[in-house]
Amino acid sequence: RWSNLPSNWVPEGTALKPGHTGFRVGALRERLGLDPRGKYDKAVAAAVRDFQLAHGLKADGVAGAGTIAALNRSPLWYDRKIAINLDRARGLPGPNVRHITVNVAAQQLAYYQDGAEA
Repeated sequence: RWSNLPSNWVPEGTALKPGHTGFRVGALRERLGLDPRGKYDKAVAAAVRDFQLAHGLKADGVAGAGTIAALNRSPLWYDRKIAINLDRARGLPGPNVRHITVNVAAQQLAYYQDGAEA
């Protein structure tokens, strides 16, 4: 869903919250694929919250500095991130090697033995 967003950017500034209006809110609405006319309403807050959840951000529905920075990232930023992670994945042990993986973002640890999670 997020890969089809318009390529405009949202100017930096103070956090945008429900009830706010103005040029930056219009840019945010457009960036989220909404009609750029209007205020920061429930639909914008829900779209911001969905975006935040999808990008590992605090899902509070407020477009603060971190959310704006994530919204303004180009597809090239994500291409680079994928390439780096693919390179890292090449260094992982094979399927039949006993090992532990740690997913820091999800706060999960998994132990694998004989190709299966044990």
